[in-house]
Amino acid sequence: MDIKLLAPRQLTIIALFLFGWLGLGRTVVAEHVQDNLYHTEPHTSPFNITVGYVEFPPFEFTNEKGEADGFFIDMTRKVLLQAGYSSTFVALPISRVYLYLQEGNIDLWPGLAQVPSLQGHVYESNSTPMHITLCAWHIKNLPSINSVDELKGRPIILVNGYTYGGLLYKLTDPHAGFNVAFTPNHVSGLNMLSKNRGDYFLNYLEPVKLVLPQFPKNEFVYSMLNTRKGAFIVSKKTPYADKLIQDIDASYDTLIKSGAIREYQPPSGPELD
Repeated sequence: MDIKLLAPRQLTIIALFLFGWLGLGRTVVAEHVQDNLYHTEPHTSPFNITVGYVEFPPFEFTNEKGEADGFFIDMTRKVLLQAGYSSTFVALPISRVYLYLQEGNIDLWPGLAQVPSLQGHVYESNSTPMHITLCAWHIKNLPSINSVDELKGRPIILVNGYTYGGLLYKLTDPHAGFNVAFTPNHVSGLNMLSKNRGDYFLNYLEPVKLVLPQFPKNEFVYSMLNTRKGAFIVSKKTPYADKLIQDIDASYDTLIKSGAIREYQPPSGPELD
């Protein structure tokens, strides 16, 4: 039998064909693995919930280990676990939380009820895990106030990114008579007050009380304006969103009755200790 040697050009073509076939095979396998890893069917066990949160201590914040922490975060973990879900927490600016809930990029926000820009885009829990208090912080020698309308004509400090439950739009309306300035965080807002760069600083009670030890003169007091309800907020674009919010409410109720979690109640006194 005659054996014909292949020419170098023919060997090259065969080698390229074999390498191409093997590479294609690896690509197909890789794509199949990626499908198995990242395209899990909704509500397999465990079904992972992507939870967005904001820096709002003591309720939710990122701790020194880089982990989501706080009263509301711990409660959310327990409620989801009791309901049979796992969870992944993602820290976001509040504006991104709103946008991602509208678009379905996150499933859940342990946040505040009745945010105007979220209406029609989310389900809100019947559960009320907490209440938080909006205050007008001021230097002791300034008068207390009872309503936001009393701030017209006075220099007001607002935290950048907060909507104050929709109150922001009234305060920044050029025809409403309010004079507002913005600050990036709680400490800088109190610094502005102490330097007379504003008369009243609109902010929530609990986060500001955490940073007050940085101001040893203790020159600040507050007037309570309103109380807002906390809620579990689920994006309507989350698969089986209606079932998720029902599961959350049922789980919350079970844990409350067992004493495993408790609702947070704000202090009722008008002045700091």
